[in-house]
Amino acid sequence: MRDSGFLTEKLKQSKIKMAEIKIHKTNEKVLIWLHRESKTQQWLAVEMGQTRQGLSNKIADNSFTVGDTITLKRLGVLTD
Repeated sequence: MRDSGFLTEKLKQSKIKMAEIKIHKTNEKVLIWLHRESKTQQWLAVEMGQTRQGLSNKIADNSFTVGDTITLKRLGVLTD
């Protein structure tokens, strides 16, 4: 049985790379951004001039209009 020092050294020597995940769906981007920024759907709905329920339906159905996309880019939610 080898000591834990050997295993620790092996872990330091190995170069583990994290996988980069590309997110393509707008609704996933919106939900992740809201979580990272500690914002609520209510806040985003007010900024977009919509009701919270309307925004929630757009997120659930991933049915954002071109105008919504422009507004999301202006707010910094979407970056290309």
